[in-house]
Amino acid sequence: MNIVVLVKSAVDEAELKADPSGHPVLKGAAMKMSSFDMNGVEEAVKQKEVNGGTVIVLTLGGADSKKAIREAMAMGGTRPSTSWPSPRTRQTLSGPRTAWRRRSSASAGWTS
Repeated sequence: MNIVVLVKSAVDEAELKADPSGHPVLKGAAMKMSSFDMNGVEEAVKQKEVNGGTVIVLTLGGADSKKAIREAMAMGGTRPSTSWPSPRTRQTLSGPRTAWRRRSSASAGWTS
């Protein structure tokens, strides 16, 4: 059985600092694999141990995502896969979300 787990990098809450106005300072903040994704990797590894197969860990992104991949592999992932979307793909991925916002606004009677 092949199991694919999607992971992402998130700001490490323990390392997060606030500026004097109370807003979080994200520049230079430490990143880690999302806690929710850790749960997913853990369950996938359990399933792999029971049923056999591989755990493919997939993420989109740059250098921060590599750290998340390393964490997932240390938890028992079998095969890493990192992808960085091209500008064209990023535009395609953001298109439906923008259209949905416009459609939602129109149906709610809002104007933009």
